[in-house]
Amino acid sequence: ISNELSDGRKKASKNLSSAAEAQLKPLAMDNAKFIVKLDVVEDENSPFKSNGRRLRLFKTGFERCSFMFSANPGNPPRELSKIVSGGELSRIALALKIVLPNSDKVECAVFDELDSGIGGKTAVRIAKHLKKLAEKRQVIVVTHLPSIARRADHHIYIEKKVKENKTCVEAMVLNPEQRKDEIERMMALE
Repeated sequence: ISNELSDGRKKASKNLSSAAEAQLKPLAMDNAKFIVKLDVVEDENSPFKSNGRRLRLFKTGFERCSFMFSANPGNPPRELSKIVSGGELSRIALALKIVLPNSDKVECAVFDELDSGIGGKTAVRIAKHLKKLAEKRQVIVVTHLPSIARRADHHIYIEKKVKENKTCVEAMVLNPEQRKDEIERMMALE
């Protein structure tokens, strides 16, 4: 059974890698490489064999999974957790949420400033992906870009303030007129 599970994982990892890369392209990551890497640990004392090799068996099978990533051509993929920026990580998470829409039971996805370092057409593409994701679950996005904010169904304005030498955060649900004013302010029209 473990060998069947391993074979299935190998196939699924290739499919996920290519599907994630396809979703990253429209998110301004045209040259991104995303690899689901499966590693096994050889152990001569292990009673478990796979393809003639003695392998350590973990709770979840023979493999340990890691995500490898490269955003730029010429850079070899490295462990995702060690090299990505916050904006890149948010876009990767968005791509994976679209590729794997039914893979989790979480009914809400939160993206904090996934628009970091982008603008223009890229922001519009990200907004469309967010809207697509929002068809299946609640999506909360912290953004500074009007091209993303204007596609939301509801808006909450969040502001940090200092009161009596303490920093606090205030949140206010915007009505349609306030929403229009805020998007105009974001666009620096006033």
